[in-house]
Amino acid sequence: MKIILDVPMEDLRDILSDKGWDVVTVTEELGSDKEKRSDTNILRYAQDNDAIVVTVDKIFVHRLQAAKVKVVALNVKDKADIIHEKLKQETG
Repeated sequence: MKIILDVPMEDLRDILSDKGWDVVTVTEELGSDKEKRSDTNILRYAQDNDAIVVTVDKIFVHRLQAAKVKVVALNVKDKADIIHEKLKQETG
């Protein structure tokens, strides 16, 4: 299954690819022009390519879900959980 990373998540491409995921970025697929990278175009790309969208945009998550597009969202709680675990590792 193809995964498309929204712009704020694009730096994860190589890491996820190295873990075996079929990953592309919004910029790679739609271009660097802001209008081409619109939520509408990302949604359309995901539908046309049966791709999962990875994003941090809460409003966009709801729009994707309403359109029945698969989405993985990293929210504030997820970030806090990751930081919490790293802090525990650092402080023993």
